[in-house]
Amino acid sequence: MKYVRQLNGQIRAVVEFTLHDGRVIEQGTLGGQIHSSRSLAQSGKCWVFPGAEVRDDAYVSGNAIIEAGSLISDSAKVYGNAVVRGGKVSGEARVLGDAIIKNGAEVGDEAHVIGNVILTNEGKIFGKARVQAEAIIDGGIIKDNAVVKDSPAYAVVSEAAAPRVVRGLFRDRVVQPRRPVLSVVEVAK
Repeated sequence: MKYVRQLNGQIRAVVEFTLHDGRVIEQGTLGGQIHSSRSLAQSGKCWVFPGAEVRDDAYVSGNAIIEAGSLISDSAKVYGNAVVRGGKVSGEARVLGDAIIKNGAEVGDEAHVIGNVILTNEGKIFGKARVQAEAIIDGGIIKDNAVVKDSPAYAVVSEAAAPRVVRGLFRDRVVQPRRPVLSVVEVAK
């Protein structure tokens, strides 16, 4: 057992352990709020920091880190080496791999974020969208049934005056059912 849930819902470490990013959680350290002991796995090196909350039927496991200002809710799951830092994961969403959700970014509905994805600056991934790439989504929106898949390079989705995509070295296809291959700009609108 690595933590106990106190009566107020806050967790407290009962053993010392090291997170995947090298930070040490010492015995007695207070963490964030969890809905029940089923909200945070006892195995792995996952942790919820003070100021963060995991509620409803949401679940955090593996080596996932949930930092201050984050909310994991509904039936969302965050696992692998994922980090949520001031972001929100809700609905039936899944965030895994080395994904980082930060700075007011949101993943919701049935969206999946897998791999080396950085979603930041209020970027949003929702609907049944899938981002399975080495990508930076900086304020952009990926929605509906959009799919961004891995490529030899990377994708950058950015928001200037209106949501758009900066192509950089992105060479992969973005597809949506019932339509041929879309330009990246169309997916971000």
